[in-house]
Amino acid sequence: MPSYLFFAILSLIFFAFSTIAFKLTAKYSLPNHLAWFFWYFVIYFILGRFIPLFVFIKNPIPPNIFLLRYNLLYGFFIYLGVFFFSYSLYHLDVSIISSLSNFTNVFILILAYFF
Repeated sequence: MPSYLFFAILSLIFFAFSTIAFKLTAKYSLPNHLAWFFWYFVIYFILGRFIPLFVFIKNPIPPNIFLLRYNLLYGFFIYLGVFFFSYSLYHLDVSIISSLSNFTNVFILILAYFF
């Protein structure tokens, strides 16, 4: 088995566990889903700061600052996606939202076709 296939299967297993943990913490740790969403992104931001400690970044500053506009566009859409996912996960059962998240690949294919 190629290593990338092993890592893809491993990531699917971790995403399945993270969805269940996401539901348990969203539903039972904080009664307000907006406060939970805030703390989720604070922790997400703090953990993201530790990546340079483990991975050597060859050139941390892009040669052209305007290249960051694609990262800002990605950040905007991922923020909205995680917000709507957490909002729906807070109100739906984990079995429903996990099966609905499989449609992500279908939407990616449709958007990739149009772009």
